Amino acid sequence: MIRIDPSLAPKPPRQLTSLEFLDLFTTEEQLAVATAAMNFAQVKLWYDRTLAAMFITLADPRTEAGLEALVQAGLLTAERKAEIVGAMA
Repeated sequence: MIRIDPSLAPKPPRQLTSLEFLDLFTTEEQLAVATAAMNFAQVKLWYDRTLAAMFITLADPRTEAGLEALVQAGLLTAERKAEIVGAMA
């Protein structure tokens, strides 16, 4: 019988609830996104989909795309994006 060390098995991607995910953002960042959602359809769509998701994970390419869109919109810095991604790992 072959035994596999469980510590060597790849970890499944971490899954966060929408609230856990949004809590990775500072209050100021959350307010900036909420304000932008009132003025920009793309941000509103991202925010609505985030709230509607069963969970948020880095395994979903929409997570990376959404975070990058927030950077491009000036709502997050690239450094903050990296911190959020690191907290999700």
